[in-house]
Amino acid sequence: MRHVLIDAARERMSAKRGGGVRPIALDDADGIPDLDPENDQQLMAVGAALQRLEKLDTDLAKLVDCRFFVGLSERETGEVMGLSERTVRRRWLQARAWIHRELSAG
Repeated sequence: MRHVLIDAARERMSAKRGGGVRPIALDDADGIPDLDPENDQQLMAVGAALQRLEKLDTDLAKLVDCRFFVGLSERETGEVMGLSERTVRRRWLQARAWIHRELSAG
């Protein structure tokens, strides 16, 4: 799902020739905030950060895919990944913090 959304955003951006990528805030208590479907730059920034995360921790990147791109709950993500809800919650906070640092640095 992530790749489909990122590819579509990339295609739209190539037609626009938009400006630079700007970071997004990750202050949402339930996870990464909803992205405006029209804001392809945000989606591209999250996708690029997730690619970097995937190189460091594939399981953490998969968790972000489940929660953010697929929209699974903590319980559903735990079932898919074979983790407890508590572990999913802890790893989700870790992923959000990592992505926030990556987006803030850019």
